[in-house]
Amino acid sequence: ITGAPVEKWTSGTTPKELNLAPGTYVFHEEAAPEGLLKVTDITFKVNYDGTVTVTNIGEKDAKGESNTVVTDGAKITITDKTDDLPRKITFSKVNLGGDEVEGAEVEIYKGDTITGAPVEKWTSGTTPKELDLAPGTYVFHEEAAPEGLLKVTDITFKVNYDGTVTVTNIGEKDAKGEMNTVVTDGAKITITDKTDDLPRKITFSKVNLGGDEVEGAEVEIYKGDTITGAPVEKWTSGTTPKELNLAPGTYVFHEEAAPEGLLKVTDITFKVNYDGTVTVTNIGEKDAKGESNTVVTDG
Repeated sequence: ITGAPVEKWTSGTTPKELNLAPGTYVFHEEAAPEGLLKVTDITFKVNYDGTVTVTNIGEKDAKGESNTVVTDGAKITITDKTDDLPRKITFSKVNLGGDEVEGAEVEIYKGDTITGAPVEKWTSGTTPKELDLAPGTYVFHEEAAPEGLLKVTDITFKVNYDGTVTVTNIGEKDAKGEMNTVVTDGAKITITDKTDDLPRKITFSKVNLGGDEVEGAEVEIYKGDTITGAPVEKWTSGTTPKELNLAPGTYVFHEEAAPEGLLKVTDITFKVNYDGTVTVTNIGEKDAKGESNTVVTDG
């Protein structure tokens, strides 16, 4: 294909008729319609009897397949194949600080629902994940988030024929009632897992040696491992256990005053875990009797 073409056109809904003198020509597809692969250059001959003969079917196409060309008298039919070649798409799973997060269990489903088996699945690491995906619609599904982070809801995206990616549905609101945070940049999609600081329901039971709830203990809960600043919760114990909503983290149980006839406990450090359980991390100093605090956790 040297010099200027003798004919050029954009295909339409009907075949194209040309008047060509007998001789050898090259059919060159400069650009294929979106969703189709262009054929490689095809050499053909217009014969003196008005028929056409393909003399060189061309190189293999982007799929590594031969062109599909059929002649019938003076007609030549050339087939553009579907462009389902994979594009390289990069997935970045980050925290609010922009750092890649490890341990997110991710699945990619073909189509706009998570039905059947995923076409790809992986556990996130310290670097973005590269996948080869054909053009089309997919769902990003986070099966499980790393500890301390909230998983995102399902996100629908489209791999375009030009190799870029577009989010078509950002998904439902997350467990915090907030929208997912998703950014695309060319062939890269960055999805942010937010910090899991949702409160968990924790129950405090203040009992005597007989196991009965005691009234009148003045209790304070401090965030962190020291009793500094203002307590995040405070109450006076009654005849039933006290339920609090506490975000995951470390706290100090401080008994400001015990009911008459009872010794107050020393400060006890505990941790609210992401699974909603509680762990005592420091049972505290010995009490006024020189004995250790008696603390039991259950869930």
